[in-house]
Amino acid sequence: MTRNSILFLTSAPEAWGAERSLALIARSIASVARGTEVTVAASGPSTQALFKSTTGLNVYPVTPHNARHRRLYAFFRAAVANTDATVVIFSVDLYPLVPVLRAAGRRVIVDLHDTFESRAARAKVRVLIRCASRIIAISHFAAHATLGPRSSAAIVGRPIEPSSLPSRDHQTTRTDTDDPARHYATVGVVGRIVPGKRIELAIEALARVPDVHLAIIGEVFACSEEYEAELRKLARDLGVGPRVHFLGYMDAEDIYRRIDILLVTNPQEASGRTVGEAMVRGLPAIVPTNGGAREFFKHATGNPGGVTWDVLAGVPSIAAEISRLASSPALRLQIGARGAQIIHNERNPLEIARTYLNALQ
Repeated sequence: MTRNSILFLTSAPEAWGAERSLALIARSIASVARGTEVTVAASGPSTQALFKSTTGLNVYPVTPHNARHRRLYAFFRAAVANTDATVVIFSVDLYPLVPVLRAAGRRVIVDLHDTFESRAARAKVRVLIRCASRIIAISHFAAHATLGPRSSAAIVGRPIEPSSLPSRDHQTTRTDTDDPARHYATVGVVGRIVPGKRIELAIEALARVPDVHLAIIGEVFACSEEYEAELRKLARDLGVGPRVHFLGYMDAEDIYRRIDILLVTNPQEASGRTVGEAMVRGLPAIVPTNGGAREFFKHATGNPGGVTWDVLAGVPSIAAEISRLASSPALRLQIGARGAQIIHNERNPLEIARTYLNALQ
């Protein structure tokens, strides 16, 4: 393998969480592996802007194409232009390039950070990437769900950027600006507002827990406007409309200033970068017993640094965990402090970069 040149391929139209994680990984690799040329081939304008603003990276701009075959050919040309580079394919829609580039004698790594709902989709992915030189998976869950329990994929969790904010003490609750006499805890659901995130579970749980507010933070895309409307209607129908706040896109530091507890409602989440972002700031996270989000803290002994809700029990379990944390600032402080320690110890960007480099071998 040529470790002196690495080329990441991403066709993401927007700079979502996965692309921000990639920027941090690539930047950290460039920092720890002096002399390694790290290039990102990107087609989306916002993704190109993200990588251009990232220290230590070269950006290979790829002309965006709606037609699938033209998009694949554009990224194939990017790989050919970077002759000596190890190619890391970061986007699912570029997986068809794996056998093509391998037939051309290139070393090709697949970064697996998605899960797939249907058996047919998982089978298709396995066929496309089976000849990859190596597969790097974001979590044990992502590897097992897609490749099976005997997967030989290297598991490399995503790094978490240290926060510029001090860890929260959780000794105060929020004051509603419309009713200064009322204090409450705020639970946050953070990420794209799409049906796969199962945000309706958070609203249904909120209806079982009085005096708690829910902040839904993330972008609404054209394809999910109907889903957002359904969520708003559900909140009204359950009588919790005034306690549910749709805040749109926000920067990370603003997000975690506004919430006291992070909630993940998608039991098929491959990992969940927001969990690490919350934990590093001393915020407790409630995550499903299924999925990759719990891998942020599931191996911790004693105080685990996070809380799980039972997927089989569903909404009542979510409501019970929200109530338990919302009613106890001291418990939030205890869990949050342990969570921040775990992230500092296990998700350090430079250490993750070294692990990722080793996995490329």
